[in-house]
Amino acid sequence: LLQYLIMLKEESFLKFNLGLFCWRWDLQRIEDETAVTQNVVNIVSARLVKLSPQLLRFLQLASCLGSLVHNRLLAVAWENGTVLGRSVFGDGRAQGAVEEPRQPLEKVLELARQGNFLEAHGADAHQWLHDKIQEAAVSSIGPDDDKVDKLKCQLGFILLHQLTEEELDRELFVVANLLASFRGAALATSDLFRRAAEKAKSVAGFQSAFRYATAGIALLPAGNSCWEKCFEQSLALYSVATEASGFLGRVDDLMHYSSAILDQPKCSIFDKLHAYFVLLEYLQNNGRAQEALDLGLQILANLGCTFPRNPVVQVVKTMRAVRKFKKDPPTQAVLRQLPPMTDQNALAIVKVIFRLQATLYYLKQIF
Repeated sequence: LLQYLIMLKEESFLKFNLGLFCWRWDLQRIEDETAVTQNVVNIVSARLVKLSPQLLRFLQLASCLGSLVHNRLLAVAWENGTVLGRSVFGDGRAQGAVEEPRQPLEKVLELARQGNFLEAHGADAHQWLHDKIQEAAVSSIGPDDDKVDKLKCQLGFILLHQLTEEELDRELFVVANLLASFRGAALATSDLFRRAAEKAKSVAGFQSAFRYATAGIALLPAGNSCWEKCFEQSLALYSVATEASGFLGRVDDLMHYSSAILDQPKCSIFDKLHAYFVLLEYLQNNGRAQEALDLGLQILANLGCTFPRNPVVQVVKTMRAVRKFKKDPPTQAVLRQLPPMTDQNALAIVKVIFRLQATLYYLKQIF
């Protein structure tokens, strides 16, 4: 509604009469010459084409940065606006022509606020007044997605190289989203997606984590080379993709990414544990308790912890352990003085056994 009223005023359909000190309009003319029912994007798009080239370019850059943008990102984008304009939009000047000086950031921000495109959000950020205004600004970049993707990629690389490490950590999702359409082999970009995937996973954003992890995997060296050239990065990306697939119920993806880890000779049993735990949880949650138990026993065997299969041997060993415990039970004081467990293998065994408790209880109820 606000954008429609602004359009009516700018097109002189709505005028303020100083003599009568009130607004005046011709309703019939408005109905005849405007489309009240047209969507907000079309209304804003009509306004955008009438803006100065610099303000339009600024809004196009800002539209790529999200709905809420820190001023630091706007500053970096605007400082590189001329370069981006020539590269993406094909802006050029006739030989010998004088290029229009770039206006200061504060000036274009003021114009954007006055035009009711952006509003201040605190002391160091701005946000769009309406998501449809941002959508219209993106649409004004070009009729096809290729030009938008090209602008976002170039802007993403600029931010990746010009932001400090602290700033990049804060704007990790923004930069990762800008580079989402990038295609090519770039380990630095792949590592950015790894960081974004792990950060998204840490706040339970599994849909985003999956998207970032798969984007990072696509940028790794092809085939087995990724494990040879960047093992840690590959393991982290495949691990996040495995976990996110499990939470999202993407069974085919879960099997694909977990197999990439479990079938990799360079991965130790400890590297594989995360993928194993996701598979265990998947089997348990889908009523496949016996398969979960078999997988758990296989993991324990790989860790050097085996259990006797013969029922007689099981009973004998259990009775010996119980008798030993009853003969010399540890006191609370002794237990409190025990040092924390630090052995990696022992810790892994405890984690596996802990995850098998529910499965064992379920199987006991059945049999």
